[in-house]
Amino acid sequence: MKIGFEGKRAVCNATGLGNYSRLVIDELSTFFPQHEYLVYSPKGDDQHRLTDLLKRGNVSLRLPEGIPLGRKLWRSVKGLSAQAERDGVDILHGLSAQLPLDASKYAFKSVVTVHDLIYCHFPQFYGPFNTAIYKFKCRSACQAADRVVAVSECTKRDLMKFFSIPAEKIDVVYQGCSPLFSAPVSGEVVREVKARYSLPDRFLLNVGTIEERKNILLAVKALEMIDDKEIPLIIVGRMTKYANLVDDYARQHGLSHRVCFLNNVSSDSLPALYNLATAFIYPSRYEGFGIPIIEAQSCGAPVIAATGSCLEEAAGPDALFVHPDAVDEMVEALNRLLNDEALRQSLIKSGKDNAKRFELKALAEQMMNVYQKVLNA
Repeated sequence: MKIGFEGKRAVCNATGLGNYSRLVIDELSTFFPQHEYLVYSPKGDDQHRLTDLLKRGNVSLRLPEGIPLGRKLWRSVKGLSAQAERDGVDILHGLSAQLPLDASKYAFKSVVTVHDLIYCHFPQFYGPFNTAIYKFKCRSACQAADRVVAVSECTKRDLMKFFSIPAEKIDVVYQGCSPLFSAPVSGEVVREVKARYSLPDRFLLNVGTIEERKNILLAVKALEMIDDKEIPLIIVGRMTKYANLVDDYARQHGLSHRVCFLNNVSSDSLPALYNLATAFIYPSRYEGFGIPIIEAQSCGAPVIAATGSCLEEAAGPDALFVHPDAVDEMVEALNRLLNDEALRQSLIKSGKDNAKRFELKALAEQMMNVYQKVLNA
């Protein structure tokens, strides 16, 4: 079988959708090496992100052969589909909620992965123009595709609610977690990372994009009310307007010494950070999946997360949950976790067990079942 991927994100994005795209290609080419995998991207400037994958004989990068309408239009309007047809692709898989608009006119089958419809719930975070574009691209891809992959039951429900996609057309295949996070981290690496970032013995950790939807201000507000008046919160992510707002709040409430922002943290350092953390805090208002929770649990960090989207689904019963607007609930959860070491150890153990649900081999098999379903329809 020859499988093509609309893979712009795999080539161009260092995090998020890029990580997901590379992980899908990685797990499929590893566990099903008998097939051929073609990654279509409008440009190859950042193909170093695919270096290890391209060393495999069954993975290749396909750049535009002819782009009279430009690279952006090649990907979405005209060019990619025709090239995939010439390459003899059996299935074209859009890894980031998009397929070429003309994909249904060709002989190959198509699959699209949808991560979330957050812009339908919170359009104010995206603006009217971007919201309209995201809705159009995702709805069109889902309607045209032979099968739709949702990364969670939460996203499946949203697809049915907002775009009226039939339940029988949607397969839920969870997002995998890189083996980097379940692999043992040596004491030497942990000590080196601790020293590099001047980390204390005990700290709370948050990892992800620092934006309003992620709601980390909830944890900062709780910080001044918990029993432990010394433990700091380490926030890992790129500085943004919302990060500045959080920083201003911390400064105005005498918490600057307890709220620390770390920028440009390498992915290789993240497992050690999770290992060192006393607890991982993820109070996001809405997610399609919430991969940092699985990363944290894989590394042995107990989790406090917010209710209302897919985070309960990802973490299972193996975390503490709070309402995203309830500071008092966050205070209570932090006090429980910080004052009860038996509870903390229980959550560490059960969290590691929960993370095993997202091992790559099982997820690769589920994705391959989707492909077989498409071809046998």
